[in-house]
Amino acid sequence: MTDAWVDGSFRNNTAGWAFVVLEDGEYLCEEYGTDVPPEFLSHRNVAGEIFAVLKLLDFCGENDIGAVNIHHDYTGLQAWAEGTFKSNTVLTKYYKNYVASSGVRVTWFKTESHTGEVWNEYADKLAKYAIGALDKVPALPGDTEERAAVRRETGGDPENGGPIDIYSLKHVDLRSMLENKQKEKTAGNKETDKEAGKETDKETAKETAKDTPPEAAIPQPVQDIPQMAYELPPENGTTPAEAFGSAEALAKEERFMEAWQLLKPFMNNTLSDDRVAFYLKCMTGASPELARKACSTAEKCLLMRHDSRAIQKELVRALFKGFIEPCLVAPALTSEDYENGRRACIKLLEISSTSPSVMDKVLPFMRVAFCAGDRAFLSGIKTRVDPGVLSDKPVRLGGGLYSKRREFLFLTGAL
Repeated sequence: MTDAWVDGSFRNNTAGWAFVVLEDGEYLCEEYGTDVPPEFLSHRNVAGEIFAVLKLLDFCGENDIGAVNIHHDYTGLQAWAEGTFKSNTVLTKYYKNYVASSGVRVTWFKTESHTGEVWNEYADKLAKYAIGALDKVPALPGDTEERAAVRRETGGDPENGGPIDIYSLKHVDLRSMLENKQKEKTAGNKETDKEAGKETDKETAKETAKDTPPEAAIPQPVQDIPQMAYELPPENGTTPAEAFGSAEALAKEERFMEAWQLLKPFMNNTLSDDRVAFYLKCMTGASPELARKACSTAEKCLLMRHDSRAIQKELVRALFKGFIEPCLVAPALTSEDYENGRRACIKLLEISSTSPSVMDKVLPFMRVAFCAGDRAFLSGIKTRVDPGVLSDKPVRLGGGLYSKRREFLFLTGAL
């Protein structure tokens, strides 16, 4: 049984990819790199995730591996391959076709990132090392850093002296592959015209076309994919820098609606993470209705930038402002509002169940659930959260002493 862990990373306009392969539970080989064509860098870390799978499938094809279990922490890899997510770009369309036509039977396993799963963490470190985010070569699980350095330098096991990477690896150059395919097609058309010499009879051409199987559809070389841009064209004479500068001044005065309306024409996937996060902050601060829209916008942005802490932070804020806070202040809570708040809490815990700031937003809704007698929800929270992440520092409240941890234990029936 062949298992592989894949991961991607992005830094300084460079996308990195990595995979590690195990055979029957034993380490077999690994590979990492940054050879992602510049046309696809607008996909950021997602390009690295996709190329990790492309490289892995090519490796499997070269070495007669007919089936592989792919462990991944990015949802889009499985969703694009199986059609759950719509493939809207050249890269994702190519990726879907490549997986389907690779001849390798893939079984997908979703792994939560940064949860301590050793091979997922190792693939993550390899991808980060590829782009220079780590100074030292990551060690194999159980290796020391010194042994890892020797292994990289010599290409072998420092204890047994033998090679570790027992398969040769072929690199996938997607851009060259597409360009060469187009050149072959163009050259073939010219050669056909030359040999014919004369215009082919229309009826003969029709019969020939019937007998000729259609060429497999592949994405054509892309001429219109924009390069990563850091400044958009002026909108009504205003540059993005001027718009964001004015919006920041408005935000300091808590005039979020005006700030959001000022930034709305400039919202674009080419904005930096910090600017996207500030745009979301303005939406969230403007009104609960816009905060709910900010949740949807943030989730779409995180499909492309799932490692962006700034955008994740604004998603947390938007979920609270749009769905949980209205439940806390509503004079009469409707069942729809309650269900929305409940789902928002579950989403927050999916983002992080160990973050004190997340728990600060979940805990107030737990009081509402307690009053509503929603034991099933509170039991689910109890299994997801370690009470140790909550502060046990007592504060005086309502004439008594109170701590977040003790309240959590009380609400979940553990106290």
